[in-house]
Amino acid sequence: MRVNFGSDGTAEVSEIGVFDAFSVDAGGRSLEQIDSLLRGASAGRVTEGRAEVAIRFVLSQAGPRAVTSEWRDGFDEMVAFARSKQWISPDQSSIIAHIENAASA
Repeated sequence: MRVNFGSDGTAEVSEIGVFDAFSVDAGGRSLEQIDSLLRGASAGRVTEGRAEVAIRFVLSQAGPRAVTSEWRDGFDEMVAFARSKQWISPDQSSIIAHIENAASA
């Protein structure tokens, strides 16, 4: 899965059926800009150079797929794997994602 941002700053999840990768594509934006866009979309935030993407945001982006057992099983396995690697926020509400294509400092 990948979180992308439209030219208007809207956040969306692409590759919604890919459960073995999770990232945020900054599209050349700074970490501060990504933090603002994630917060503005109620999709998460950036802390310590990493994106915390809200699980509820991913579920909302999955749409009708989120109610299918096949998709939900894959998603639950992805979250369990992330939890085993400590890639879950301390409050358990977000998945920690790699940030790709960020602007250089």
